[in-house]
Amino acid sequence: MKIYIECDVESKTRIVIDGQSNERIDLEYDDKVYTFRMNTKGYLSKVGITAKVDRPEMYFSRQERQNQRPAFIFGTDSEFDQAIIAEFQLLEGLLALLTNGSVRNIKWGLPKFKYLPETEEEKQRTRLPTFSAERRELELEAKLSIKDLERVLITKKRYTPLNIYLSIYREGLNEYAARRFIYAFYNFFYILEGMFSGGNPKKLKSDFEHSKDLVSSIDGLLKHNSTDRPENQEKLLKVLKHRGLNDDRDGLITLLVRSRGDLHHFQNNANRIQPNTFNQDEFEVIAFITFYLAEASIKQRINLLNEEFKRQKGISTGK
Repeated sequence: MKIYIECDVESKTRIVIDGQSNERIDLEYDDKVYTFRMNTKGYLSKVGITAKVDRPEMYFSRQERQNQRPAFIFGTDSEFDQAIIAEFQLLEGLLALLTNGSVRNIKWGLPKFKYLPETEEEKQRTRLPTFSAERRELELEAKLSIKDLERVLITKKRYTPLNIYLSIYREGLNEYAARRFIYAFYNFFYILEGMFSGGNPKKLKSDFEHSKDLVSSIDGLLKHNSTDRPENQEKLLKVLKHRGLNDDRDGLITLLVRSRGDLHHFQNNANRIQPNTFNQDEFEVIAFITFYLAEASIKQRINLLNEEFKRQKGISTGK
């Protein structure tokens, strides 16, 4: 049994042989075949790897019924597949270096798989030959009414002091939706740092502990009253326990400050989880915590600005 794994490529790179562009190039190396495909403009658009699997019995495909609907089940050797994905990750960096950034990314998070059976038994076991393993972006859908838009136009000037925070929050949301959780954490944490810190990193934990507004939001998060994703509370408890921290206010503040330090520095240490492009999911819970707190903090500031507006309006009208 062999398997072909292919990833889309975003690039403006042409692969030229003897002065001529080619639609497809196959190179054999290390018992694997590396396939490079160009699009209609001649740019590299797909990279594929064909490899002989170590445990062919783990590869299968079948159709089942789930909840009265047909479902397609595919089996693979995840350890072997991950080793191939790691090759795409390495190729991505090397080709970016070689082309001065013309190869922008290889979409190794969205691979397409194709079984290449070599025996009759393998053909019977893999009758559905191709499938995709997708990492979908989080869908953050919303609806706005005309009154909502009118309210934004009427009140927008009032919220001018929050312009930078809102911009950072928006960037954080975009990163979070794209599952780039490390970068989402950075953005949301900047909001907390800007609102509740005096600017001294050594006093950051103390600043957070003495902020009534932030502490109130942390208490709300621990109670989990304001979110419809209770699974995150379970993940949060596991993270706190793994770090040897209590599931209380102090434990969460300590987790935030430590995470800021951990994510800000990189050490090539195999015994420690390091922040990098390839392990964003490891930091989903940390990103969710800062997402929740940043949003709550911005809403608190909006309430304060509303109260100030009402007070000023009362003074101007003599009420």
